[in-house]
Amino acid sequence: MRNRTKIVIEASHNLGAVPYYDWPCCLLLGNYSNPVAHVSGNHRGVLNTLEFTLTYNTLLLIVHILSMSPLSYLASLFDWIIHGPVALSNPPGSPPYPRDALSTPYTNHSDILILPDGRKLGFSQYGSPTGRPVIFLHGMPGSRLDAAHFDDVAKELGARVIGIDRPGIGWSTPQSNRKLLDHATDVEAVADHLRLDNFRIMGVSAGGPYALACAKALPPEKLLAVSIMCGFGPLEIDTSFRGYVARVILALVSPLIPTAIRLIFQSSPVGRIDLTDEARLEMLLEQVVAHKPRNAAEEVERDATIDDAGGALRAIQSCREAFSQSFTYPGLDGQLIAKQYGFRIQDIRKDLPFHLWYGTLDGTTPINHGRQLARLLGKRAKYHESEDTHGSLQLRYKREAWEALLREG
Repeated sequence: MRNRTKIVIEASHNLGAVPYYDWPCCLLLGNYSNPVAHVSGNHRGVLNTLEFTLTYNTLLLIVHILSMSPLSYLASLFDWIIHGPVALSNPPGSPPYPRDALSTPYTNHSDILILPDGRKLGFSQYGSPTGRPVIFLHGMPGSRLDAAHFDDVAKELGARVIGIDRPGIGWSTPQSNRKLLDHATDVEAVADHLRLDNFRIMGVSAGGPYALACAKALPPEKLLAVSIMCGFGPLEIDTSFRGYVARVILALVSPLIPTAIRLIFQSSPVGRIDLTDEARLEMLLEQVVAHKPRNAAEEVERDATIDDAGGALRAIQSCREAFSQSFTYPGLDGQLIAKQYGFRIQDIRKDLPFHLWYGTLDGTTPINHGRQLARLLGKRAKYHESEDTHGSLQLRYKREAWEALLREG
């Protein structure tokens, strides 16, 4: 733990009706359909409205610095910009933690697998213990805890949901020089450890590329079907002018992506790991209430968050896991999915069923990613497109998407 002067940065949440968008991956992955003066959005099926308040917070902090002791606070400001907020030394939770676990508090439903190379993989299990297994691939920022969003529907439909922390996230140790296809090996290791004869995969948002990698690499006798909800595809499939611009920009700024992601999130409710979960949830709900929806889809997101504070709290907790080791690793996760995948979509085996779910109002994942994935996958893919945002799609079609996936195989 770094020893340093601690500055608590509090943003004003009485901002009135500010423009809200589906979370800041759109800055990095080429969805420029909306202005990005403020960025916000959903987190894995439950709205996690997120304002891009970095500039605003920094200005407040500078005013605070100038009004007090400049030298000491300038040093702290520089440290905050470089490293981000300091995590609570004893975050809320129910010790004791599992043997060999990292120091994070969320132990329910979670366990650790130690791989032959010595790395640890954190994973969680929800739904019916004897149900049909579905391996859930979380978005960014996210963690194994995102699988909890589907606990209720999985129990109703007889599914066993398994969430896995990617390297450097939650309870999983980092992996040097990893590639997208490497995660398929980790997924198979967890499946073998749990003695799963076969399973299905669901990838949401930034989990989409990893779902595609599993589709390419896993053997047909194990992987029965794949579902992707508002998931990114390889950047090169977007042949529009906007897609071309995104590829050029990302090629130039690729080394800076982890830093950019950290700066985007560290002053938001999801990234304020120096606060308790309850304080972060209060900040989030204040932002949600202040937001005026621009369409019916955004109204669905807002109302779901207000009506289901427990779901929003799960998202807050999952993001603490995402940043628990370092803000760097979710950034590296974002950097990896913006690179070449190492395989072609059309080379995925022809007999593997796909379900693709995309929204035309999504401010995070360009709709062209879904359309082009459907084109390249051909008849094996069932494509669903609706007038939804990144979040409302997951809320409106959660049960339908799970029913469709479980019917396959």
